Amino acid sequence: MQEYFNIHPRTELKMLYGRKKEVEKLLKVLHASGWAVVLGPRMAGKTSLSIATAVEYAKDARTAVIYLNLSTAKSFRDLTLRLVSAVSKLKESRKRNINAEFSVFIPAGLGSLGFSGKLHRPNEHRVSESFEDAIMTLPPDTVIILDEIQEVKGRLDRMTRAFWVVFNERPDIRIVFTGSYSGVVKKVAEAHHEEPMFGRPPVQIKVLPWARKTAEEFLIKGLKGCGVDYEDVEIDETISLLGTLPGWLNEYGFRRCIGESHSEALSIVSTSAVQRAKRELENILKGRGPASREVVRKLSEGPKSWSELLSTGISKPSLSSLLEVLTDGLFLLKKETIGHRVFYSFTNPVYRDAARLL
Repeated sequence: MQEYFNIHPRTELKMLYGRKKEVEKLLKVLHASGWAVVLGPRMAGKTSLSIATAVEYAKDARTAVIYLNLSTAKSFRDLTLRLVSAVSKLKESRKRNINAEFSVFIPAGLGSLGFSGKLHRPNEHRVSESFEDAIMTLPPDTVIILDEIQEVKGRLDRMTRAFWVVFNERPDIRIVFTGSYSGVVKKVAEAHHEEPMFGRPPVQIKVLPWARKTAEEFLIKGLKGCGVDYEDVEIDETISLLGTLPGWLNEYGFRRCIGESHSEALSIVSTSAVQRAKRELENILKGRGPASREVVRKLSEGPKSWSELLSTGISKPSLSSLLEVLTDGLFLLKKETIGHRVFYSFTNPVYRDAARLL
């Protein structure tokens, strides 16, 4: 059960399933002192991939990993406060708890870490300095994972300048961003020639839904591993309803392994998943006009062309912006060319069902 179905992010590669190519790419980036951005929809396993791979690198490089969950961070100051706290924790302990709001990992048997300098609690006037100071104190080759970085809003210019300072003055520090292609990630990746991070974009690693065969194998091996009897029709029904995003399938498998029936586990996970997906869609639509909501509802009916979506009354610029966010930013839609026309549709049935409820 632990190898496949686990309610916590994976912290070891042996617990990670179906992401061999992504792991190999991220390991290469870390060994080359590079920065990476792990992109993909929610529940694709971005956090698990980042943590498990960084921990594997840390064991080999004899260094530390800092993980910051930024899903509730609202500002650069919030991020910096969490970083300072995590660095303090790293100095004071040898804990390997990855599930806290901020947490650290130090390989077993590693001697004393080489810290330097003092930490400063950030105030409104020296957030960037506190951020830079905290990183400057870190041991060589430390990996910092900034999870769900797109949630950090405001003063992105200040944040990207701080990253530029770190990139230049601590080239041994590895930073892994995870989230969607928006906010600070987009600003760093698309920096103009006059901006600090120009020419230094992080390497993109996309974590997309599994192929159906991989999803089937994951469920079957996991259920067999914890001694659960299943029917082939149950595997088919689960994937048809939840899709192939690892997170939803993991939740279903976990519930089966603790004794819930197929129908019970699938009903609970499906209902919860649709509600979470609906909240995410509502957040995306916040600040957009009513026609944008109608576009998303229309997409729940199946593949739609540009002209069909325009029939909702949405303007061309607004439609283009919305489709870019849903397709390239959050990977919630796929774009397919059939004949001479381009069609858009949801990549996952959970989001399709959530869109119907808008």
